[in-house]
Amino acid sequence: MGAATATTAARVLFVIIAVYLIRKVVAIKFDTFWFIKIGALAGISAMLFYVLSFLNHYFSSTIALFLYVVAVIKYLLTKEDRNYFISIIKHIIHGGSIIE
Repeated sequence: MGAATATTAARVLFVIIAVYLIRKVVAIKFDTFWFIKIGALAGISAMLFYVLSFLNHYFSSTIALFLYVVAVIKYLLTKEDRNYFISIIKHIIHGGSIIE
């Protein structure tokens, strides 16, 4: 468990440093608040998984993943993003090219 925690911490630190350097070098502006919300949502989903651990792990992970997807679609995607994903799903169902 210690090695996994250390690896996760190192990867998170690497991503934070990389994003910081990318912002400085390339002068790209990130929507930081959106990334904070998605990180908090991922943490809440992980806590939900552990709270539901008295259930079967497959069942609790399915519940946590479903609630995560619903929250992302409802609260974090813009209307334009939702419409784009809906058009992709429609093209997959009905066939045809995704790129128009």
